[in-house]
Parts: sequence; C-alpha cells; structure tokens
Amino acid sequence: MANLPNQDGLFAYFRRRLLQIPPFAAPTSPSTILLIGANSGIGLAAAKILLSLQGLENLLLTARSTEKSLQTRQHLAHLCPASVNIETFEVDLADCNSISEFIMSLNASSKSGMRHVNTAILNAGVMPDTYELGCGRFELTLQVNYISTALLSLLLLPNLRLGSITSSSPSRLSICSSDGHYFAIPISTLYNSENGILGHLNEPSNFSHRTYPTSKLLGILFGRALSEKLDPAEVLVTIVNPGIARTKLFRDLGWPYRIFMRLFGRNVHAAAQVVVQGALGGSGAVHGGFYSEGRDTKPLSEVFSERGRELQERLWSETLDLLRAEYEGSASAPSQVHTVC
Repeated sequence: MANLPNQDGLFAYFRRRLLQIPPFAAPTSPSTILLIGANSGIGLAAAKILLSLQGLENLLLTARSTEKSLQTRQHLAHLCPASVNIETFEVDLADCNSISEFIMSLNASSKSGMRHVNTAILNAGVMPDTYELGCGRFELTLQVNYISTALLSLLLLPNLRLGSITSSSPSRLSICSSDGHYFAIPISTLYNSENGILGHLNEPSNFSHRTYPTSKLLGILFGRALSEKLDPAEVLVTIVNPGIARTKLFRDLGWPYRIFMRLFGRNVHAAAQVVVQGALGGSGAVHGGFYSEGRDTKPLSEVFSERGRELQERLWSETLDLLRAEYEGSASAPSQVHTVC
C-alpha cells in the first residue's frame, strides 16, 4: 500500500472512477450479520447481496423507525432462503437513547442474554443541506455520521467478541466511509480549533458543504484508533468506502451536485458490492485498513501526517469523554462506554 499514488483531490477521484473494480467474488458468509441502515440505498442493496451468500443464518437489519423496519423485511421476504432468519430492529442514530435501547433489544432477542454477532456493517448516514440538531445537542450530520456510529461501534464490541468465540474466528466491524472525506475541512483547521474538534464542528457558523465529508473523515480516524485498541484475532476493524453512489442521500443538494451524481456517481449495486466485499473479505483484510474500489488503499494523505496522528489521538479522547458524559448517571449506561479499551 505504501507505493499507491496520492488519493487526494478531484483529479484522483476521476482516476479512481476509471479503475476497474475487481469482479465480485462472493465470500462465504459468517452465520450472523448485523447491517445498520438497511432500508434504502446502499444498505438495502447490500442486504440483497448478503441474502445470496452461502453460510448466512441470521441477517439482522435496522432502520430508524418500526414502519421502515417492517417495510424492509417485507421487501426482502421473496429473496430470503428458507435457511436464513431475517430480524429487524428500530434504531435512530440521531438519538443516543435509541441506540442503547437497540442494544438491549438485540440482546433480549437471544435466550442467553447476549446476542452474538459475527459481522457488523455500520452503514447509516445523513446529509442535510442546513444546520439542524439531532435529538441531543449536536448537529444532525455530526450526531448520526460520527458520534452515534462511534457509540454503536463500542456498544457492539461484546456481541462481536462473543461472535468470535462461538465461531473460533475473528469477528468484523466495518464502518462505511465516503469518497467525500477527501474534501473534508483541513486537518490543520480541526487541529487548531479552540473549542475542540467536535465543538468546532457543532458551531452553526461552521456548518457548510464540508460538514458531511468531515464527519466521514472523523469516522476514519476513529476506526483507525479503535483498531489499535483491539486484537484483530478477536475483532477486525475495516473502513469501507463504497464510492459516491446515486442514492437518496444526496436528494437535498442543489442541481450542480445532482448533475455530477448523474454523470459520475456509481450505481447502487456496485457500491453495495464494495461494502460487502470490504466487510467480509478474506484473510487478506487489513486491520484498520481503508477499503475502496475493491482493494485496500489509502484515505486522505493528511491522516498519515504527524498532525493527523495527533488529531486522531485527540479525537479518540474527546469522543470517549463525550460518550461517558452523555451516559453519566443513566441507569441504562452501557458499562463498555466506561471500560472499553
């Protein structure tokens, strides 16, 4: 990977779009897969691919409302082999309380009190065109795409570790990123912010077309930091970039962006194949690696700089401090937020 060309900028994006994605080689599925954000777009397309794989026994799907969860299950029913059990759950990543309730529901669905998960694919995301708050005190994009994704990653670790024990092979945690992260707010700006990384991004005056890309950059930094805390023999962490795909995620953008998407966006099925291959790929998967265009490659070059490394460590500390504070005094406070890593 060290000899790969620089991936930053618009020119590199067009160069990547010219790359031939390797043919999809259907992997053998682990027995239980959890897919967050499965009701539309890349998530729904990924669910259809997962149902076609050999070895799958349980497919656990989430959407942000009970109605959407049921619609997803009905939509997939005709594709579901008799040997596969589909379960749907409600989780709204705009609300941290919804996440803890989801974890409790997930575990309550198992007779043992802890549901084992072999692979978790965290795919949910939003891209609003104006500043709005989630259910807490953070801007919606930052809340859903980063804070809640980080929280969910931590809360699922016991389930993933149990999955590793039951299967005698590493479980996998896959965080979906975006090509957009190459166009994030410069790391130097985040590094020099006076009120912290998350505080800076949460300011209404700092909301812009770079908020979504920056939320995805934070996800990469968090995934890399988390991978350094975990034993890959237990839980292997990958960050997957499906590429810019033609989905409803971009529905709120102006017409120049919609034209760009029409001309250069990847079709949803191809993007979903990249996600599935990156999440379930064979023994060659790189712990903490960035998987894009069907191969392990490089994220934004600044990630590897000294300042990028320092920002990653600072973000990790900020994030854990935030999550601990959010759950302080709560009867439902998941202990792993306080004790993980």
